[in-house]
Amino acid sequence: PYAKGSDLVEKMKDGVEGKYQTILIYKNVRTGEKIEYLSSSQEYSDSKIWEDKNWKFFKKSQKVIVPTRIASISDQFNPFLDFADLSDVEMSMDAVKIELKSSFVKGLNMLEIASNKQFKIAQSDYSQEDYPSEYFSVLDTIVLQDPVVTGVNLRDYIVTVDRILVLSISKFSAANWDNIDRYKDIFSNCKKQHIPFIVICSGSKAEIDSFRKKYSFNVPIFVNDETELKAIARSNPSLLIIEKGIVKGKYPHRSTPSFNWMKRNIFGK
Repeated sequence: PYAKGSDLVEKMKDGVEGKYQTILIYKNVRTGEKIEYLSSSQEYSDSKIWEDKNWKFFKKSQKVIVPTRIASISDQFNPFLDFADLSDVEMSMDAVKIELKSSFVKGLNMLEIASNKQFKIAQSDYSQEDYPSEYFSVLDTIVLQDPVVTGVNLRDYIVTVDRILVLSISKFSAANWDNIDRYKDIFSNCKKQHIPFIVICSGSKAEIDSFRKKYSFNVPIFVNDETELKAIARSNPSLLIIEKGIVKGKYPHRSTPSFNWMKRNIFGK
């Protein structure tokens, strides 16, 4: 699904919800004969076979009308980072700033009168029934982070932005970094050209911090399930060029082109 030329949005939507019918099977207690009905059919309702003592319910089964098909790109493609793990380099991305801004909701600063303790809740969670005025007081309105939203997800951003370069690392310990200087140069040029460049990996925060320090590569890094990263590419690492959700180029670590080559041969074509 991540091959060159693939439309990632299309691959996310090509799943099919299955359709099934329940078959009810009855057995004649004297002859052993079996008869089948669709559970939702008028024929079954009209038969009233369940009232006939000559017939006994035997079993039910399912008939496949349309088989279920999982989308080529499932929800396992989910480049994510907890708010607590965001570094300055991720925070500088416009996409992350937008995600952060949308994660805040209107809230209330509350007072529990008996204990004189203050606490905060989302305004949508407030009701006079749950917080009667004899026990609670609303001190003021505030803005707080939505407790349901725990981090930044770049799935939609990656497939809608005009152009983005994604370095996929299925496993830090097994990655080949012979071309690390090439990746660093590409990242540097992307910054100058205002082209987003991110890394998606399956590593822990400690592995990410170690990688950045070892190679002096302060690049935005997000975390994804390793199984999906292996589906993206067998090469570890692998570089993808994505334009409006279309994979325009995909390069294993042994044949990573220069930024200038990509600019001449890929960008805008």
